[in-house]
Amino acid sequence: MIKFVFFSFRGRLGRLAYLGYGLLALLVSGVIMGIGGALAANNAILPSVILIGLGVVMMFWSSLAMSVKRLHDMDLSGHHLWWIYGISMLGGAVQQTSPALAILLGAANFGVGIWLLVKRGTNGDNRFGPSPVPIRDDRADYYVPPNQQA
Repeated sequence: MIKFVFFSFRGRLGRLAYLGYGLLALLVSGVIMGIGGALAANNAILPSVILIGLGVVMMFWSSLAMSVKRLHDMDLSGHHLWWIYGISMLGGAVQQTSPALAILLGAANFGVGIWLLVKRGTNGDNRFGPSPVPIRDDRADYYVPPNQQA
């Protein structure tokens, strides 16, 4: 399951799994980078560069994979990450020349992150695979167990 969540770009990922696995990826990559930082403080430069680089790559790749699967849950293509990450990169690029614009772009990026966390996925199967959560009845705010569906 961990391999699927962190490295695969296929399938769907529900809101709670997106949050939980995202925090796990942050924790694991943070520990790896922290060990690399501790090694750098002890003048072990090559191992520290390797560990910090590994932590950065792991966090970036798992973030991409989980975000694509979260978009798939909402029946959206992973290509939407181009504009999502574009907002973030543009905010970083204009930070020195236009701090106000960078703040607005940062707020937009924060809003997109909240949207990915709270937007409900499509009911049932969609073109990206089966639902990661039990089927929901659109007429009610409760889950319908699979054995009681009409």
